[in-house]
This record gives sequence, C-alpha cells and structure tokens, in this order.
Amino acid sequence: MTLERYLRLVGGLVVMLSLALARWVDGRFLLMTLFVGANLFQSALTNWCPLVPILGRLGVRSEAAAPRGETVKPSLRWGGAPTNRIRRGGAVSTAPVGSEEREIPAL
Repeated sequence: MTLERYLRLVGGLVVMLSLALARWVDGRFLLMTLFVGANLFQSALTNWCPLVPILGRLGVRSEAAAPRGETVKPSLRWGGAPTNRIRRGGAVSTAPVGSEEREIPAL
C-alpha cells in the first residue's frame, strides 16, 4: 500500500473510532473527529501531514516514489471506468487513466 492510501486509511479509522467512542463511551471523543478534520484542512493548505514522516520511517513509500522499471497495466474500477494499476511486488495501486502499458518515469 502507498503512503497516500495509508493516510486515508488512518484518517477514516480515527473518525470511525471516535464516532463509536462518542456514541458508547463519552461525547468528548468527538474532539478526535474535530482534530482529524482540522488536520485534513491544514494539510490541504500546507501540503504537510504529521503522519507522513512517521510512515516514512516505517518504510511506506509514496506513489510518486515508484522505483524505475515498474509498468502500469490497464484494468477497470468497480464502476467500470478505465484506470491503470501499478504493480509493486504484491501491492497494487491506481494510476492515471490510459489503456496502454507504459514505463513510469524515474524521478
């Protein structure tokens, strides 16, 4: 999984967890939801998220940091819209729409 997907996963998990805790434990857990929302807002403005360096230290790589020589293979999303998928070892992530197989340029 890529860094971008981990960010979405952790954000969604914290929101769902805080809503459940607010419902069954204490309403003050909604402050966690407020924190996630504020963090999403500031990361949209600054292009920085506190979780990124932590995930980087754990070895999670960004979509943009794809190693040289990987190919993009066409596939379909659930809705039937064409998309490409990048194969990285066993992991698969989506790439911009296009039907041909192509090399990913090195950064």
